[in-house]
Amino acid sequence: MRIISSSDLFDSWRYTGLSLASDESQLPPKLRGYAPEVSGIARTNAKVTVSQQGRVIYETTVAAGPFRIQELNSALTGRLDVRVEEQDGSVQTFSVETAQVPYLTRPGQLRYKMTTGRPRDYNHSTQGPYFATGELSWGLTNAWSLYGGGIFSQDYNSLAVGAGRDMNAFGTLSADVTHASARFPDDKNRQGRSWRLSYSKRFDEINSEVTFAGYRFSERNYLTMGEYLDMRYRKATSGIAKSFIPSRRPKISQTWRLSTHINWSHQTYWNRPGDRSLQRVAE
Repeated sequence: MRIISSSDLFDSWRYTGLSLASDESQLPPKLRGYAPEVSGIARTNAKVTVSQQGRVIYETTVAAGPFRIQELNSALTGRLDVRVEEQDGSVQTFSVETAQVPYLTRPGQLRYKMTTGRPRDYNHSTQGPYFATGELSWGLTNAWSLYGGGIFSQDYNSLAVGAGRDMNAFGTLSADVTHASARFPDDKNRQGRSWRLSYSKRFDEINSEVTFAGYRFSERNYLTMGEYLDMRYRKATSGIAKSFIPSRRPKISQTWRLSTHINWSHQTYWNRPGDRSLQRVAE
């Protein structure tokens, strides 16, 4: 099967092979993706209501003592208002805030992807040795997720490890580091590291969200799998990435019912001038 690799950790490349991944569509909708866990303590049997901007999104009854709500929809971002109505009529309220980065996973859940095959070129011919990749993300707690993965082949290997953090009112943050080693026919080896930082924050007061989808800085000798294949088998050196800064900021004006999406990115290279891109879309 001819496929383009899909990964949250590594750049994509064309290959012929097989892929196996966890399928969240087999889970109930309220257990897919990532959503914050709402926890608290009820003094009596109580009704817990979770709402956002005045709209009720979840309601349940809990027994006296600690409670945890883990079934919220993954599409939720921003501030969630929690109301706990006790049996005696007293009420306690608090708020939970969240945003989204790709690497967060619900507590106790494991997401994974595995791929094996051979790279192929633009003419659909296979080239290079067989490879295998694997990656996973594990929800350690409600606030922390750990993730990592690797690419393994005869002449190219890469390992990545990182962590994601839901900082509630301060947004969500993830950071990871990747080490790659590549071997060429002249016995010249290239080894390098790449660091990445992603951040997202929702501002309910102005109905806006700011997302830095992954600032990345790479050492001169760091090569992605795609760059390695281009250099070794296609004799192409379009550019060795140095840093990449993507950001996305959608704004919504309640008065004019206007949604504006601003996408900006800045790519620099070790061996040629950089690129910048600015895109604005109004709806």
